[in-house]
Amino acid sequence: MYRPATQEQVCENSAGFAEVVETPVQEAASDEKDKKQTFRKDLSKKQERLHKSRPRPSTMRYREVIQGEEETWTAHSHEIQDSKKALECEDEKEREALIQSVLSTIRHFFGSFFPLFNKVKDPREPRKIKYPIETLSFACILMFLCGLGSRRQIGLLLRNRTSAKNYRDLFGTDGFPHGDTLNDTFSRVEPGEFQEIVCTMTEILIRKKVLYPYRLLGKYYVVAMDGTGVITFRNRHCPHCLTQTHNGVTTYYHNVLEAKIVTANGFAFSLMTEFIENAGEFVNKQDCELRAYYRLAELLKKRFPHLPICLSLDGLYAGGPTFKICRKYGWEFVIVLKDDSLPSVNQEFSSLCQMETGNHLTWLTGKNGEVRQDLRWINDIQYVDTNKDEHTLSVLECLETKPGNGEKKTKKFKWLISRNVTDKNAVALAN
Repeated sequence: MYRPATQEQVCENSAGFAEVVETPVQEAASDEKDKKQTFRKDLSKKQERLHKSRPRPSTMRYREVIQGEEETWTAHSHEIQDSKKALECEDEKEREALIQSVLSTIRHFFGSFFPLFNKVKDPREPRKIKYPIETLSFACILMFLCGLGSRRQIGLLLRNRTSAKNYRDLFGTDGFPHGDTLNDTFSRVEPGEFQEIVCTMTEILIRKKVLYPYRLLGKYYVVAMDGTGVITFRNRHCPHCLTQTHNGVTTYYHNVLEAKIVTANGFAFSLMTEFIENAGEFVNKQDCELRAYYRLAELLKKRFPHLPICLSLDGLYAGGPTFKICRKYGWEFVIVLKDDSLPSVNQEFSSLCQMETGNHLTWLTGKNGEVRQDLRWINDIQYVDTNKDEHTLSVLECLETKPGNGEKKTKKFKWLISRNVTDKNAVALAN
């Protein structure tokens, strides 16, 4: 009997399993459904691509912000470049003015720059000399005045067009010398020859009475001596290096002892320099500032035998050998006296101050007299050093009170003086 086809027809496949077989009506409905799903997927993809291709409001605002920042940064960069060029021009003008100022000062006090180097022997071959020793020396002076920290900065700051042109106009050379040229030349020059130039220049100032107004008590040139570090190395630089070991790490260094004429208004004129250095790599005892002082004092007396000198020294020199050398050479001295130095002198000073009430003076200084100095002194204090040499000393003490941050601060200063202190010279000696 014939029966119409049902929605499902069960048949048995070759393997004997039952499976559902779709009828033609179901196949048509399934195809229509698949087409709709495919169409919807395609439409969704098109909409997504269209949405991505269209700039979002936030993206547009972001681009506007970025573009504005780029424009601002570009304008700022131009301003920086313009400011940098302006500063470079100002620096160049300052260097040019500095060169002219140095040259005019040299001409005023010393007549000319070149004769000062007549006694310096140039170690280079004459036929290969491009820059005379005078021009190299002036280049070193400019390095110091311009505050250059290395020879490499010469190429950046002093070998440019303007500086080279000025140098060529002044000295007739082909531009500004290279830093390596300076190093190669001066590493072979005898230091004593340049030391003599320094001595000659200061001697000219003394003879022309340029420094007369700055003498102490109208007679003595105040000469300050002090040691200073020059350079340090991690490895040994030469056999004469001083050494210092801390936490197992050894530092090699070079120090010098410098003697300068100093003035009350802050000027300092170099007289002589003595290197503090070891005699060799293997020494039992290193060189020191005191030993260098003994050598420098002898050289200073030999070079300036008639110069009236008052030495200004720190507490390191408060001892019999220093007193003896000053007496020998006819020098006066003002030496810092610390509370823990020369106990017998400090004790006698404290005891006699309670008895000598007349040796006292109050002095007001500063722009508006805001600084108060209370001075007291004792003369004729006897001191016997370890070598049994007797010395007669004076001690001057100053209690200086200054206003600061709402309260007054007081500092104490004390000196050993080689001459008697009075109410007429106490202020000059203390200041």
